[in-house]
Amino acid sequence: MNQTDSALIKYEFTSLVTFANGKHSQLKKIESLSVNKKGNYYICTFEGSCEEALQNEPISGINEVVLLFGKALYPLSIKVTTDGNLEEIVDFPMVKERWMKKRDELVAKYDNNYYINKEAESYALGLKSEETLLSILKENMFYKLLFWQVDKDEQTLEIRDFPSYARSAVFSFRRPKKENGSWVFDTFDVRDEGSGHILSGRSTLSCIYDDNGLPESVKLKSMVEEEKIGYFTKEIAIKKIEE
Repeated sequence: MNQTDSALIKYEFTSLVTFANGKHSQLKKIESLSVNKKGNYYICTFEGSCEEALQNEPISGINEVVLLFGKALYPLSIKVTTDGNLEEIVDFPMVKERWMKKRDELVAKYDNNYYINKEAESYALGLKSEETLLSILKENMFYKLLFWQVDKDEQTLEIRDFPSYARSAVFSFRRPKKENGSWVFDTFDVRDEGSGHILSGRSTLSCIYDDNGLPESVKLKSMVEEEKIGYFTKEIAIKKIEE
């Protein structure tokens, strides 16, 4: 990145999983952030997601309540190095205090609902320390792909809950090629981190950046073959929205 400062930037995030039986699961949302240069690093302030939709329908019911736990973290300012490493959460104690206040409000509002309490406990573990939250954000698919490092010889991407719940596929990417204005990354290895039944896999990542080094578009397509079940694919698209 070489962005000095920016107005609010919006991205459309879409994640589509196609299961071996042909069924689909799709998540869409809008993410907003601003970028400001401070010496040799950047402060990226994220406003949190909005317009979330699952299967093209607004998220509702208990899932909508659970979503509020995540929204309580924002706005969230992160110190990011010039090569895209998330280094520090600005004023982490304030972020944690704000989240805990919102957590208490939600738990009380829903009369200590079992599922709400479990979600609150899960988020609280993620806020145990600044290092813990940073580690979680670094593996979040939106943050991971937004700050993908172009100049590394090798890097990995773990796709959690893929090919299905409680499983993970870890793809290793080689150094990119430049093709028609895009940086294109291909995998040379896939590792199974859950089921033990992945037979093969491949992933391709394509990134286009603007003159300021911010992504215009990021496209990821990953595929795995699971023993006795078949092929699963996951496609993620991050597209800058022009105002």
